[in-house]
Amino acid sequence: MIRRGLTPRASSRSTSASRQRSQRPRPRRSRSAPPSAEPVGERLAIAQVTPFAWELPSEVNQFAAKVGEELCRRGHRVAIVAPSTSAEKVREGRRLIRSTDEVLLRDAEEGPVLVAVGEELGGKPNRRRLALPSDTTRTLGELFDQTPFDICHLHEPFAPSITSAALRSSNALNVGTFHAPAERLVAT
Repeated sequence: MIRRGLTPRASSRSTSASRQRSQRPRPRRSRSAPPSAEPVGERLAIAQVTPFAWELPSEVNQFAAKVGEELCRRGHRVAIVAPSTSAEKVREGRRLIRSTDEVLLRDAEEGPVLVAVGEELGGKPNRRRLALPSDTTRTLGELFDQTPFDICHLHEPFAPSITSAALRSSNALNVGTFHAPAERLVAT
């Protein structure tokens, strides 16, 4: 007879040992605590890289902003790296990259730093708009060479955009988040 859910009995010799073990008080197993929202001891430098122009509405950008704000609240230094529709923001981003990393990775209390690395090229209005600026690779190379990031979080890492260029340029621990179902198929 097969009884499901029960393990086969051990020999009689091990039965007495199991009785002795069962009579001993067992330490209580604590349930794992939820992640702490308190600041951590070691501050990490984290890059959140998104392929969509920062000024345009995008669920990916909203997600990156919320994650960046929460990481800053927990004491980490975050730079959000994204294309922009504004030439002025791109110039400011390049100025930040060429400055010292202390300016780029400022204190967490001030929130994430936006680093615009290229201007978005327009696409069809009914399609996803991705940025493919011509000088992005060089700018991202400078960013990752001059800034000591510990983690680089790439949103839509295989999209033909700044995220794929950042993946090639980054020397940090790279983490990718696939927001589009089609990209998951390509990645597997």
